[in-house]
Amino acid sequence: MRRVRPSRFDPDHSFALTELVDRILSAPRPSHTLLVLDACSSHGHLNVALRRAVSKDRAAVARAYQDTAAGFAVIGTSGVGATIREGLWVGWLSSVLGKPDTEVSDRSLPMHRSNLYLSVPYLVDAVDQEAAAEGLETRDERPGFETVRPLPNNFLHNPYFQDDGDAALRGQWANPAVLADDAEPPWAQESPFQLQEGGALEREFTGRHAALARLVRWLDTAAHGMQVVTGPGGSGKTALLAMLGLLSVARRKRRLDHQPPPQICPRPGTVHALITCRDRSLPAVVEAVWDALSTFDAMQHKPPTGLDASRCAEAVAALARQAGALNLLFDGLDEAMPGQAHEIARQFLNRLAETSGVKVIVATRPRPRRQLADPVVAESLLDVLDQTTAPLALDQDDDAERDITALVESLLAAPGSPYADARRALLRREAAQAIAAESDGLFLVARLIAGQLVRRAHPPSGPELEAELRQAGTGLEEWVRREISHLEQDGTVPAARILAPLALAHGGGLRDLSLLVTMADALHGRAGAFTRAQTRDVLALAQGGLVAVESGTYRLAHAGYGAHILERLGLTPQNGHLKVHDALRARAAPEWGRADAYTRSYLAVHAAQAPRPSSTRSIRPEWDGSCSDRPHR
Repeated sequence: MRRVRPSRFDPDHSFALTELVDRILSAPRPSHTLLVLDACSSHGHLNVALRRAVSKDRAAVARAYQDTAAGFAVIGTSGVGATIREGLWVGWLSSVLGKPDTEVSDRSLPMHRSNLYLSVPYLVDAVDQEAAAEGLETRDERPGFETVRPLPNNFLHNPYFQDDGDAALRGQWANPAVLADDAEPPWAQESPFQLQEGGALEREFTGRHAALARLVRWLDTAAHGMQVVTGPGGSGKTALLAMLGLLSVARRKRRLDHQPPPQICPRPGTVHALITCRDRSLPAVVEAVWDALSTFDAMQHKPPTGLDASRCAEAVAALARQAGALNLLFDGLDEAMPGQAHEIARQFLNRLAETSGVKVIVATRPRPRRQLADPVVAESLLDVLDQTTAPLALDQDDDAERDITALVESLLAAPGSPYADARRALLRREAAQAIAAESDGLFLVARLIAGQLVRRAHPPSGPELEAELRQAGTGLEEWVRREISHLEQDGTVPAARILAPLALAHGGGLRDLSLLVTMADALHGRAGAFTRAQTRDVLALAQGGLVAVESGTYRLAHAGYGAHILERLGLTPQNGHLKVHDALRARAAPEWGRADAYTRSYLAVHAAQAPRPSSTRSIRPEWDGSCSDRPHR
């Protein structure tokens, strides 16, 4: 047996770490590379050397970042001021790989059996936790990790992946179906997402890199399952899913002023459905998914009758087997039609998530926003949904304050703003930071505050703004109240009463101003209280603040405004729905066949939310129509 002698350092055969990095980066055919430098006795010099070697200030690194798509990352096995005994890092690595239930810092389970791959950042995070458990308390004491370009999420296989399906198909889930880039995505017209080219999403969305990277990492590594995105109203759930969809369209991504880093971008063409559950029933959500996936030739034709959740789930499973893995995004589960959120979760979303090759992301608050008049006490939506990884809680995002600062700074720089002058850049930055610090992680509150500052003739000083924010607090109610006070400042029109119908409307808003006036009169308790002209003026003033307008349809810019508008008027949602129901019923009867589209679609829905059990039954003797939740256009 040959005896191996201990190696010794030979300076004649050594070269600098920067040279090693340059050799790798300058390879004629660069490939994805994870470089592990085992230097347990470096006494902290290794991490410093790593940062210097991969610094973008070096020409070779900057060139590689711009000119190649190959991933390159470096791990150093020792930290600052500590000598790591030989083999300790390998021991930590072995310990991590020996525990399939390892949970990393964001509570994800990177080696869950539903994951095809093990993401390198998650592996590094898990090893870091092992080092911390050994007493290396600060980040600089623990092994280093530096990235030139992120490694793909499928760089390492998950040793614990299991698939209960056909073994011949296991490899197929690594290859998602791909939508053509030259065609409009089938989900582009879903109105809450503001996906139009040059729209607010492109102009205003900033940050959220950690959240986006986590979602992309999960989509890239999972074979199937469910990832939930949660957080209070106004924390940015809808915008996050919308941006995830937009970044999956290569030509739309190229339009952005600042090109996003690769780790936050899904593979092109791999967001296959982006569906809002807002104001939709279970059948409507099922139909929306079928319509979105019908862009694939392999998708079964939608049946004219008998379309239900089970049949759609079977068609989706068949499509995945033929076309590749599918990524389906659902927003606003908590804003579904009354009584429908739990049914959508149980009967459809859970069924999709357990299907091999189908990955489901669901954005929702824990409780439905809209309730039946006599709701059955139900469990949390987060308990109903069959999640395969920990929820992404946006209100616990450490980067939220920084991202809100960036958003507010861009809003304050808009033309016409007293902050827009370049000479006020520092004041603008300080104002954005102050607003972000007082927004409690809610983009919605920050947006309202910024909008109110933009309307002022002169910007307040830093101390004045901070005092105002402290006095007003972070509650959405106060800033909605101020917005309404602005609309009512001339004292001629009670704006809250004209906006109240939008707080109760279904179907994505109201298009018919006469209908809106009828509902406003009913909520006020006096016919003829408002005119179309008054209504049009208030809606025009509120547009861009409390009100959004799309294709002639008016809606509240965020559903969270509704409760505060009704509260200002002393109305409960239940009593509001009762007044609206009675007014619509009186307006339509007795010639039900000539009733407007909104009344035909949603009269029974208003009745179901009103505190009078006989309301829905009272419709039937006079009207033999059916209730629908299709948008009334």
